[in-house]
Order: sequence, then structure tokens, then C-alpha cells
Amino acid sequence: AGTCDIRSLVCDTPSCEAMHGVAANASCGGTCTAGNYCPEGSYQETPCTAGSYCGDPALGNVSGLCNPGYYCKAGSDSAFGISYNQSACPQGSYCPAGTADPNSCPRGTSSAGRGMVSVDDCLKCEAGYYCPFSEGGNNLDGLTNKKPCTPRYYCPAGSTN
Repeated sequence: AGTCDIRSLVCDTPSCEAMHGVAANASCGGTCTAGNYCPEGSYQETPCTAGSYCGDPALGNVSGLCNPGYYCKAGSDSAFGISYNQSACPQGSYCPAGTADPNSCPRGTSSAGRGMVSVDDCLKCEAGYYCPFSEGGNNLDGLTNKKPCTPRYYCPAGSTN
């Protein structure tokens, strides 16, 4: 990367419809790094969009969506998130493809493991019982402390009262 010339403004678009300021002799140019992308004509890196990843340097756009069972924060350089262990969908959540933030299992459900991909992976309170302490998320105690359904009431799977 060289240094920019002494102009105080440079074009953002080929037709110079938009301009931005640049400091005299500031660093410019170079290869876009992994975790970022650089659209044609850009003057700086753009962090990879949350839910997506930018796996290679010198990209003009994102590489693709984050894999199911994982979540990708902005700037991710892998389909499995920034760090394999920290970006697997946590217990009590599910992460379909393209997830930026894990989705909590709904009330009356939970998940027993990591890396779940769908709300259907969340375990429901057993039919014929209700789970008044099941707040969703990773609270498995709410599912194990189930109560039998009150006589003359119907308690489908996932009931909380």
C-alpha cells in the first residue's frame, strides 16, 4: 500500500456522485483481509456482514452464509464463526443458516446440546404434563420439573400451564 496523494477529497463512485474526505499522505490501497470484503472502487475494508462470513482475502463480496448450527458476528472469517468453540449455537438456542445471534428456544422448550439448527430441535415439555418453570433457553430444569396435567384439562407437548 502506498500513500494517498494530497487531495482532500476522493470519489466514492466512478461518476464521483459521492465524495469522502481523506487525510493528506494517509495510507490507502492494499489487499482486503479475511473477515472483510472490499467492493470494487471502495477505499476501505467493510467488515463481513453479521450472519455471513468472508473466508478469503481480496473478496469483493461476502463468501456465504454462516453454516446451520453456528452463528457469525460481523467480521467472521469462517462459516463456523470467528472461533469454532465460541460460535457453535449454545445450549437452549437454535441457529439456522445465516444466523447473526442465536435464537432462544421458546417458553415450554429447551435444547439439551449445542449446534441446534431449528426451533424443531428444541425439546418440548412432555404431552400430558405441563412445565410451569420452563422459561425456554437453556433451562432444562423447567422440563424435568414437570407436573401432571390437571384432570379435565388438555396438555399438549410444550405446555407451561
